[in-house]
Parts: sequence; structure tokens; C-alpha cells
Amino acid sequence: MKSDFFKRHRFKKIGPLDPNRIIYVFRKINSFLNTHRIKKGFLVYFLFIVVIPFVFCVGFVHQNTHAVLNTHHIVLEVNSEFDPLTYIKEDYDVSKLRTIDSSELDISKTGSYSVYYKKPILEYVLYVDVVDTTAPTITDFGSLTYYVDEEVDYSQQFRVEDNSNQTPTMIVDDSAVDYSTVGTYSINIEVKDHANNSTTYTKEVKIVDYTGVVYLTFDDGPSDNTKEIVDILDDYNINGTFFVICNKSSKRKYIQLAYNHGNAIGLHTGNHKYSQLYASTSAYFDDLNRVSEMVETLIGKKITNIRFPGGSSNTVSNQYCQGIMNELIPTVKELGYTYYDWNVDSGDAKSNTDAYDIYLNSVNTGYKNVMILLHDASAKTETVKALPMIIENFQKRGYVFRTIEDGDFVCQHIS
Repeated sequence: MKSDFFKRHRFKKIGPLDPNRIIYVFRKINSFLNTHRIKKGFLVYFLFIVVIPFVFCVGFVHQNTHAVLNTHHIVLEVNSEFDPLTYIKEDYDVSKLRTIDSSELDISKTGSYSVYYKKPILEYVLYVDVVDTTAPTITDFGSLTYYVDEEVDYSQQFRVEDNSNQTPTMIVDDSAVDYSTVGTYSINIEVKDHANNSTTYTKEVKIVDYTGVVYLTFDDGPSDNTKEIVDILDDYNINGTFFVICNKSSKRKYIQLAYNHGNAIGLHTGNHKYSQLYASTSAYFDDLNRVSEMVETLIGKKITNIRFPGGSSNTVSNQYCQGIMNELIPTVKELGYTYYDWNVDSGDAKSNTDAYDIYLNSVNTGYKNVMILLHDASAKTETVKALPMIIENFQKRGYVFRTIEDGDFVCQHIS
């Protein structure tokens, strides 16, 4: 009731002077007088000599405030512009003000604040409510076309923004989309900010069939090229498979990098010295166990996908142990390993192959499932140069890219 009374009588808090406080003090004095049986004459004297003039001054100060400010209360949108001089009357001499204190105001956060216009004796208050009534916005980056069963991340297809400093929440309802069936569908997007302002948006999604699947496989890493390869794959939002060796310990961090970016890791060899690893079946498995333990230590996962050095159809191993591949192939299967070869050779194993030839060797195929042999050794900088051309060529032809873990194609020269 007190606040309603003072609102009706246009009282405002002027710095430390508060009518509510004055009335409170007056009532305390009255109670004190009654308790101590002090004569009412003194109360009347105090009322007319002290309280009424004081309240009159407060009212005068408030009325005088109208001569300084053109309003006492404003509402601003969060993160909007605020100029305290805007609210001073045009005919008022600003030089009469000692300071304007807006330190309490935080325009970046919703809430109620005060701005103080101070003269040598008097102080005037502008009450500011900072609100958020503006809905967030959605920027569409273009058409949405995906291949059947392709992994979809809608967060990369739209930009959501809000006038506040907080990131709005985007909720995508794609329940009407059948990702396994070719067709045209719609998704509904709702974006909400912290103040529950929301924007809704409907977007068409096309699911199309793909020409085939490309498996980019990289042997002999990690190396300094690994990071560049991972960056390129990230740029095209695809992944590949890295068949790694026990390289220098300083390079092993790149195995973790590739794995953490969604690429598959396979086992290749410990030292890649044919004369040692193909000396006997036990020598091969000693070598395989070495690289297996290294990878498991790095990524915390036991890997069972392997690639034989030289492939399952290699004949160079016969120089060190005649017929060893005939023993290794069934044995690795019995031990739970799956070995992968390739049906497209990029030719980058040769030291004099340039980027364009690597590109031509890689894309000159009509297979539905394409498993390309590439290399990730330190010297294979031409492979890095060729990679974007290879990816773009297959994408234009309607191919999708998968890792050996994502796909169902197992390429083996000898089964």
C-alpha cells in the first residue's frame, strides 16, 4: 500500500531522500513519544517544524527534476545504444550538472538500473529497465541435399544469432525425414534465446542416391603431413583411414589427432622392414603386436583392422620366407583381424609422381566402391597437394566418403 500511495503522489527516491523512509522515521518517533508518555504538543511541533518542511523539500526536488530530465523511466533493448544526454531537456544547461553516473547500468544484461544526474547538492534519477524482446535470427547457408544414409549435422548449415551475449539454442525436428529413402522432405527449426524469444523456420531437405563410396586410405604415417591431411578432410567434412606404423614418438600425437577428428585408425607395421617382419610368421606377429600396443596406448582402443605391408598379394615376402602369405592370411582371420587391400593405386609410392598424376591415377575408375591407396610418409607432400582435387572430383560425380569402420566394403586381393 505504501508504494501505491507514493506512486499516486508522484514521489520518487532522490538520492538518499526517500519518502517511505521519512514516514517510517515519523512513525517510530510517534511510537517513542507514546511509549515514554511525551506530550503530543511536542509531536505537533516536530511535525510542523521538521517533517512537513522536509517532505515539502523532497516534493520540490522531485518537481524540479522535471526541469532537468524529459522522462524518469525508460525501457531499452539489451545491447542497444544508451546516451544519457538524450534524456536531458533541450532547454536545460548541461553545464549545471556536476556528473552523470551511469556506472550501475549494464546494457548487456536484462534488469533494472538507475542513472544519476548530479548537481552540487541535488541528485536526479533516471530509472532504466533493460529488456530482451527481440527474437533470435537464423541465416540459411543454402540448399540441403544429402545422400542416402549420410551422416547429417544441421548445426553447420545455419547460423543463429541473438542480440544478447548468449548463444541461442537451436532445436531441429527432422522426424519427417527418412534418411534411408530418396525423396524431398521438410525439417522444422526453432531457435530460442535465454529470454524465451523464439524464431521458427521450415527448410526443405533432399535425400538423393549416391554413385558410389570412396575410401581414402593412407599408409606409413604418422608424419608432419598427417595434420595437413586431417585439416583437408575436415574442410570437406569427410573422413579417411590411416594405416599407421611405429614412427618417431614425436609424430605419434598425430595418430590421436586423426582419431579425435573422426578418422579410422588401422594397423600397418612396426618398422616396415620387409626382411624383418616377413622373416617368419612369428616375426610378423611380433611386429603387428608392437604397432597394436602403440595404437591402443594412444587412443585407448584395440584395433583389429590391418593392412599387410605390400598388400595381401605381395610377392616380395617370398624373398625372406617362401609362401609366408599363405600362412599369414588365414591366421590373421582366425585371430579376429580383418585385412584391407585396395582396388585403386594412386601411384604416390613412387618418389617422382607429381600431384596431378596422383590425382589422375586416383579418379580414373568407375568402381562403385573405391578403395584408394595413398601414403602419409614425410616425403609425400605431392599427395597432400593432390588430395583436394581427388575429393572434389568424386564429389562432383556423386560419390560419398567413408572410413573402413563406417562402410561395409572389404577390399582383399586374396580372400
